[in-house]
Amino acid sequence: MCSTDADGVVKLWDIRIVGESAHFTCPTGQSANDGQFDRSGTKVAVACDDGNVYVYSTIDGQIVGALEGHTDSVQAVIVDPNGQYAMSAAADATFRLWR
Repeated sequence: MCSTDADGVVKLWDIRIVGESAHFTCPTGQSANDGQFDRSGTKVAVACDDGNVYVYSTIDGQIVGALEGHTDSVQAVIVDPNGQYAMSAAADATFRLWR
């Protein structure tokens, strides 16, 4: 599981041990609004208030990519079950499809 917070912290939870397995922070320190894993579980896409979606490695918590293009805070992100696309929705009243 993934939880996000207004302080920019993203936590990954392992429900088997009922505990936190990793945590990291949006690079700008702004709110983290949503997080979704890819199919493999090795990456998580995080929607942030700075208008970007950051893709983190769940192995080491490093940013492996950023989806830039919104002009206001990104509120939601979803990853295609086949891992080919992601879609984000932002306060700028746009949806973006990422490939």
